[in-house]
Amino acid sequence: MFQELKNIFEEILQAENDNLVDICSHNYKGNYLKNAFLESDEKIVNLISIIETKIKDDKFKNYLTSLERAKYKNEVKIREEEIKYNPSFRNISFLKTYKERLDNLSFDSMMNNFLSDAEIDSEITTTNLKEKYPFFCLLKLLFDAFKMNKRFDFEKENNLTKFYRDNKIDLNLKNQYELIKIDDNFEIIPNNSLSYILDNKLSVYISLREISYEVLVLLNKLKVKNIITDLFLRPDYSTPMKSLCMMEELERGNIFSFDGLKSPEVSKLFSVDNYKNCLWINIDGKNITFEELCDDFDNHGESIITQVVHLEYKGNFINHIDHEYIFYTADEYDKRCTDYKQQGKKFKTFKVDNSSIPFTLENGDFFLYRILDGYFKHKDLLIEYFQNVLKTTE
Repeated sequence: MFQELKNIFEEILQAENDNLVDICSHNYKGNYLKNAFLESDEKIVNLISIIETKIKDDKFKNYLTSLERAKYKNEVKIREEEIKYNPSFRNISFLKTYKERLDNLSFDSMMNNFLSDAEIDSEITTTNLKEKYPFFCLLKLLFDAFKMNKRFDFEKENNLTKFYRDNKIDLNLKNQYELIKIDDNFEIIPNNSLSYILDNKLSVYISLREISYEVLVLLNKLKVKNIITDLFLRPDYSTPMKSLCMMEELERGNIFSFDGLKSPEVSKLFSVDNYKNCLWINIDGKNITFEELCDDFDNHGESIITQVVHLEYKGNFINHIDHEYIFYTADEYDKRCTDYKQQGKKFKTFKVDNSSIPFTLENGDFFLYRILDGYFKHKDLLIEYFQNVLKTTE
């Protein structure tokens, strides 16, 4: 991405974060980027001018089209999953539109789609910005890609640690993974759109990163019941909020994918070295490690990203479990496809220690299913693996 875009994006991201801090005050402006466009903010005007100049470059146009293609592929997957449980007219209609746009996608068709979207957007139709709206959509694609590339960035000096230092409190992010330990001072507040922890000492809310609503609800329940002893979560490193209004809940169907599967005996699970080059399971009698390697792998800069869930167990109880993203160079990833010992750089999202979590919970749910389902993308591989395990234990 061009440096002049990055510099302005940094300023916009800071303004967007500041806006979120005021989420419950009269200063909160909702969708910051779109409102800035509607108000002809100078930064947005400058960005659109840069983009209009750059799209003469075919490589830049191809890059923008690739971002839109990735967005629609993701939308198609989400809607297909939701339709399994909620075949509403709305979901089916969205899926049809996304597939049609994906099948016919080119730079020109993308710009025409943006113009069509402007026609039905009441905020746009009441302004004279319709012709600029497609370029705003390109700007948003680039800004979202910019934020995604910063998703795994962590600076030791950040707004969160500064806020606590100013209040003469050590947040204790000096652990190896920069996670917050959830002690009696913190209260977990799960939410479909964005989850938080409440610091009761300072009466501020810290948003959480890289954990699904379903997984957080499960971990919180087990923490309240003292089944989990030590829980560590990854915070957002922006300034905490002094008040909180829960965002509108996301529309969702029942996305739990393991209904009907029995709980296998842990001692009868078996190690699979190479499972369709996508799912690796390594078991040594004390540890189980699941790593998802996907054909449609995610990238961060020049790194290829996989996901790992690792647990330590004794008998029928899990003592430790964590989830992390693993970053491989292209060469490391090629080696990893044939060698499970190949290492990459780790980014941990949560960690549980010193606990006694039963594999099968009181309500009959298999705990490991719930965690894997909350993170891994290819549910079919998980289902097939566990069904094969169950067949060997009958």
